Amino acid sequence: MGLTEGERTTMRSAVEEEENDQVSNRVRTRSTSNQKKFMDDFANRRMTRAAFKQQQEQKGDEKPQQQQQEKRKRKNKKKKPVVDDTPKFSWGTRYTRHFTPEESEAYQKKLKESEGFDVGIYTFEVALSNPITEISLEEPSSARDFSTEAAKMAIRDYNRKKRTKYQFVKLVRVCQGFCKGWMYYITFQAKQDGMAPSPPRNFQARVHKFMGMHVKFCREEKKPQLTEGTCRFSYLFAFLVVLSCTIIAYLSVDIYAGFEC
Repeated sequence: MGLTEGERTTMRSAVEEEENDQVSNRVRTRSTSNQKKFMDDFANRRMTRAAFKQQQEQKGDEKPQQQQQEKRKRKNKKKKPVVDDTPKFSWGTRYTRHFTPEESEAYQKKLKESEGFDVGIYTFEVALSNPITEISLEEPSSARDFSTEAAKMAIRDYNRKKRTKYQFVKLVRVCQGFCKGWMYYITFQAKQDGMAPSPPRNFQARVHKFMGMHVKFCREEKKPQLTEGTCRFSYLFAFLVVLSCTIIAYLSVDIYAGFEC
C-alpha cells in the first residue's frame, strides 16, 4: 500500500528531527566530556604540584624559591674587580673627576699644615673636588694682576693696624679656590720703608674676590707646623741620641778606670 505525499513529508520531517536531536546530544555529551576532562587534568596538575612540594619538604630539600635566593647570594658574594668608580664628567676631549682617597688624604694634609697657602698645583682633571690650587706667576694673567693689587691693599691695611711702613715687593706664591666667588691665598714679600735698609719679609694675605676686593687678614708668613706624629718622632729620636751618648760615656769611664793615659 503506497504512502501519500503528505505522509512521506511527515515521516521525513520526523527522521530529520530525530537526527538533529542525536547530533545535539552527541555535541552536548562531547562538550561536557571535554570540560570534565579539562577540570580533571587541572585538578591533577594542582594535586601533582602540591604533592611534589610536599614530597620535597618531607625529604628536607629546599624550596625552588629558596634555591634561587641562595644562588643569588652566592653570586653576589663573588669578588668583583676593583675599578675606579669616581664620578667623571666629560668636557669636550677632556674629563673631570673627584679626588681618589689617596689624593684626598694628601690634599687634606697639605691644606691643614699650610692653611691653604701652599697646597700645590692641581690640574683641571680634578675640578669636581673643587680644590684650592696654586696658580702660575710666570705668565701674565688676570689672577696675577688681581693678586698684586690685593697684596698691596693687604699690606696697607697691615700698616694701618700695626703702625708700620712696609712696602710691597713681589709675589711669592698664590693659591685660589672657589668660594662664593674666589678666595685668594697670597704669599708675598714686603720690606720696611725707612732710612736703614732692611731685608724683605714674607707676608700672607687671604683676600675674597666677590663684588669687589675684601681683605680677610694679613700677617707675617706662618711656617707650617709639623704633624703630631712627626713631633713625637723627633722628640723620641733626640731622647734616644742623648741616652746613647750618656751610656757610651759611662762605659768608657768604666773601661779605662785604673789605667794611666
